[in-house]
Amino acid sequence: MGLRVALKDHLSALLQDCPPGRRRHLVREYLQARLLSILQQQGAMGPLARLLG
Repeated sequence: MGLRVALKDHLSALLQDCPPGRRRHLVREYLQARLLSILQQQGAMGPLARLLG
């Protein structure tokens, strides 16, 4: 099983046991982490930091 599939399964298990408000928060954090990871892999964090700084 790949890491991405394992993380997806783990996130699904967490979401099933959470109240709806906490679910939204967990999904938002997960998506933000995925987006930052993709930006870092593509080398976009430097230009983004200059834009925001």
